[in-house]
Amino acid sequence: MELFIVGDKMKKFNLYYNGKKLRSIKGIDDTSEGILHVIEKNYILSKFWWVHVLIFDIILGFIGSTYVENKLEPILSFDIEYKNIVPEKFLIDVNSEAITIRGVREYQINNKLIEVHPLAKKRIENKKRLVITISFSILAIIFAIILLTSLFN
Repeated sequence: MELFIVGDKMKKFNLYYNGKKLRSIKGIDDTSEGILHVIEKNYILSKFWWVHVLIFDIILGFIGSTYVENKLEPILSFDIEYKNIVPEKFLIDVNSEAITIRGVREYQINNKLIEVHPLAKKRIENKKRLVITISFSILAIIFAIILLTSLFN
């Protein structure tokens, strides 16, 4: 589930229940009590991060956009222990001061972390290698096509 959280900045978050990503808050089996894991959304942590790199950094890079160096920005993650959640009224409000949850009778926020995800570090390093390798490969293919067409004409 992708949550738009009210607060200082409009950020997107992914919501996990029992280790599985939720598409809707209504996907929670036990609304009486449980634990939800909330992670700030970042494309570099998704399954198809390489498609984003291929389209935006490589293909559009040849058209004229510029390659932007990714900064390792810390992301927010936390657990919500809840009791009696009301899916229709569920809302998370993240401010610089506090995190408030609505639509839950009782909750407790645990394991609040603001850190650079280790997988993000690894993927950003791999992104640099991927962009350079594919860009040189595309240039080599274009050069080879031009060379072959000039030889056979």
